[in-house]
Parts: sequence; structure tokens; C-alpha cells
Amino acid sequence: MPKAERSKHEDRIALLELSLDNVKPDGAYHHLKVKVDRKSLDVEARRGYFVPKADKSKQ
Repeated sequence: MPKAERSKHEDRIALLELSLDNVKPDGAYHHLKVKVDRKSLDVEARRGYFVPKADKSKQ
């Protein structure tokens, strides 16, 4: 994004991170749901994520 455009939107961007430290490596798809309590906000978020199975050869 060009610098001028980026600074124009900086006050409206939030980045959320999810820690996967306590997630079991089960190879499953995990759904995500993001909610905000302001009607004037638009949320763009992924619907979920996959956690790869543990590589048994490395254990």
C-alpha cells in the first residue's frame, strides 16, 4: 500500500492474533468467530484454521 494511503487508514485497522500454544496437533479444522460491539465497524476475518498433525517421526 502506498504510504499516503496507509496513513489514511491506520486509525481503522486492528490486527488480532491467536496463540496456538495450547492447541492439540490433531489435523482438524477449527472454526473462528470474531464479534465486535460497534455496528459501524466492518470485520474481515478468516473462518477458521487447520492445525497440522504432529510429525510422529520427530518424536
